[in-house]
Amino acid sequence: MIDITLLEGKEAALAARAYEMFRAAADGSLGYSRFIGFLDERGAEIVLAAASRAGCYDVRFFGGYENAERVYLGVFPEYIQPDEDEYPITALEFSYREADKPSHRDFLGAMLALGIKRETVGDILVGQNKCIAFLSSSVAGLVLGELTKVGRVGVKTELWHGGELPITKETKEISGTIGSARLDAVIALVTKLARGKAVGLISSGVVRVNGCTQLSASCPINEGDKLSVKGYGRFEVCEFGGKTGKGRLHIVCRKYL
Repeated sequence: MIDITLLEGKEAALAARAYEMFRAAADGSLGYSRFIGFLDERGAEIVLAAASRAGCYDVRFFGGYENAERVYLGVFPEYIQPDEDEYPITALEFSYREADKPSHRDFLGAMLALGIKRETVGDILVGQNKCIAFLSSSVAGLVLGELTKVGRVGVKTELWHGGELPITKETKEISGTIGSARLDAVIALVTKLARGKAVGLISSGVVRVNGCTQLSASCPINEGDKLSVKGYGRFEVCEFGGKTGKGRLHIVCRKYL
């Protein structure tokens, strides 16, 4: 868990802001729903640490659709029923010719060129013929009215009213057996390295668990944990199975390509 007292700069400011919101909710002085976003994985971990310090364990994230990577934090007074529709998120749909192949970077660059900040842009899902982008509602009108070209590609921009989202995340399944559900064992499996070299990666500070740098090789790993290893990619622990006759643990992971 991140120690928010050791954070500096923007990260310290984020932790302080979230902490104040959680404390206000806890003592009943929060008069209206409040939000912080969009947060990346690291930002979400800082918010969770602030919530823990404030003694709040009802933390609600939403990024416009289920399993979004970039998310808003919502903190609600006791008398308000939390509702995803309250989050200040607007989705826009960009359509273009099938022959055109604009990328995530192209769309993000075109939006930032309008003068909006990175934290107002959530996930950008690029597919064939269309892209769905989740934005802070405060900037969605600007993008809707001004963005007609992404790189050299002309786009038609309109509000997204729901429906199937483009599938943008290609993954590869990695399965095998490990001696125990420790970080070094899992890292060795997903990187295809010897366990000693996996320990070396961890101690060098290039391994993150759920957005936090983890230096302990014996850190316990659970289903749903997200791992990143600099130079090797991002992974998710999907499932632990039963043990083999020799006592090794079956595990299934997913690598994001």
